Amino acid sequence: MNSTFVAAMGGAMLLLAAPAAGQEADDADAATVANLRALPTDELQERINRAFGGDRPCAEKLPLVTEMARRKANDNKFQNAFFALQIQCALESRAYGEALELLEDKDPAGEIFSLGLGIDLAVATDQPQATLTWLERAIDARDRETLGEMDRNRWFGLGRMLTDAGFGDRFDELRLQIVDSKLIEVMDRRITASIALGAFRAKMASGNATELDAVLAYLPGQTPYVGLLADRRYEAAWPALERWVGPNMREATARHVAEETQYFRANEDDSAAFQDLMHALYFAGEYESVVEMVEARIDADAFAENFDEDEGWALNLAAYSLDVLGRRVEADAIFDRFTAVETAEHPDVLNFIINRASRLVGQRRWDLAEAAVSDAEGLPENFLTDYAKSLIARDRACLAFATGDASAAEAALDTLREVGADAPHVVAMGLQCTDRSDEAAQLLVAALDEDGQRANLIEELQPEAFDLFYTRSELPQPRDLLATHPALAARLAEYARILPAELYPVAASKRATLRAAQSAGTP
Repeated sequence: MNSTFVAAMGGAMLLLAAPAAGQEADDADAATVANLRALPTDELQERINRAFGGDRPCAEKLPLVTEMARRKANDNKFQNAFFALQIQCALESRAYGEALELLEDKDPAGEIFSLGLGIDLAVATDQPQATLTWLERAIDARDRETLGEMDRNRWFGLGRMLTDAGFGDRFDELRLQIVDSKLIEVMDRRITASIALGAFRAKMASGNATELDAVLAYLPGQTPYVGLLADRRYEAAWPALERWVGPNMREATARHVAEETQYFRANEDDSAAFQDLMHALYFAGEYESVVEMVEARIDADAFAENFDEDEGWALNLAAYSLDVLGRRVEADAIFDRFTAVETAEHPDVLNFIINRASRLVGQRRWDLAEAAVSDAEGLPENFLTDYAKSLIARDRACLAFATGDASAAEAALDTLREVGADAPHVVAMGLQCTDRSDEAAQLLVAALDEDGQRANLIEELQPEAFDLFYTRSELPQPRDLLATHPALAARLAEYARILPAELYPVAASKRATLRAAQSAGTP
């Protein structure tokens, strides 16, 4: 947010002076309004010059400029500068609500400040309606600068706010506007898939299942298509989607690898570009390539000291690739590297500490899993989302039950039920591995009836072949319940289909071939 504020204030503040370094305590010598009104204009201007020349705090500057603005009511240039100072002082004192009100009153069209400032202030003050309004203004104005500066965290943050506030459909419509107006071309490539997915939903909601290519071009890989091809809401588009992805999703897979390869070659120093390429290769079943490229790029000895989250995800994928290739000891060594990273300095490492524990629990390697789950449980709680907590609780429940500690398993299940409200598939797994399959099935039936849960569950209940972020696990999975619980299968059928074998991604067949060779003892 700070970078947006600074950029937005640039031009206007030049009319007065460089911005102050920070908000200080009220200056005891600041003149009162009454005294200022008594000053001759020349003396008032001299005081203003001294205040800005000496880099004085807002508490001293603002009364002086307020009085001069009163006298220069018809001087638009000075009024704009006065407005810029008001915004600056409000921001320095973190009075974001006041700053937003000023913007709405004096600059709703973004003529002085960036429209992005309005968006950021609305998000910062937790005002979904205002956030929607300012975003609409930026899109309607074809504001390429504001939208081009929208990074991943800001976009997904405002998206969650709008969706949670009941503006999800309108947000989808705005995303369709972004695609149709080609504004998507200037936006961060790591959010364009989110934009395209919302645009697709908006098209379908309007009854338009044709002319989808312009939207689908921004939906890379196979991941988004699993849900779209299964969800009955989009049945009218299934033929078009199937043509787009191709048999066994080969067309979508090839496009994804080609696009990420091209981007990485042009941005080889970008660790995010490298991670994206590793995901594309992993989803394509190119496990040997993932391992080779990660080993060639990432210095194992320096990794902990120079931790980078994007490189962490690349390493995570290399470890999963090694598991698929039957090289489990090497995969262990990769995951063990994460334990040397300082959590307080690099909180993003918690993702990999949790994945390390989940992997060992999934492989039923209980002795090693005990220490790994304990490491995950020892992560600072303030860094953990409820979803992360649900994964840890599930792993503890499965581990404790398998090793005969019924009381610890029950306590973990209590925690899991408490923190896993938004992750019913994780709760179901914990219930399944503690012999509570009936409860798990009932939970999933209820969750399928929830609008906010259904789309994710439709994907989770598909065959293992569609588990693109594949981790080899011997634990029962929610999809297993479909064969033993007819009520769950029937409820899923109301909302979705089970995707046919013709759509199984190419990576699934590669995994099957590798498993068969490993079972036969052939290299």
